[in-house]
Amino acid sequence: MHKVPCGPTAFFDVDGTLLSWDTPEGVDINDDRMVSVRCRGHCEKLFPNQHNIKLLKQFAQRGIAVIVWSAGGSDWAEAVVQALNLEEYVSVVTGKPDYYIDDLENPREFMGKHIFINLDGENNAKK
Repeated sequence: MHKVPCGPTAFFDVDGTLLSWDTPEGVDINDDRMVSVRCRGHCEKLFPNQHNIKLLKQFAQRGIAVIVWSAGGSDWAEAVVQALNLEEYVSVVTGKPDYYIDDLENPREFMGKHIFINLDGENNAKK
């Protein structure tokens, strides 16, 4: 069993959050800003969302435990953390949860704030 440090936690998704599969207009696969992620014998070049990466680092620097998850599994989450050099900021990597079981009916009662920052740095979270 693994234990997350006591205190507040922040969860970050990988695909579409830390990295974008869609490159912005004017950016090609050979652009220096693209990041190579190697996992399970494959290599993908993806565009990092610097706004969310900065937010992840800020949470960790404030003593908030950072958990990175991905529907691609914990291997993919780990490969992304390594490709972005975020190891010192991330406490745990895991697959994205398929289920959650809780005594509260509404996940907003316990999940906290939802933040979605696009590649332009705009917070597009639904209120």
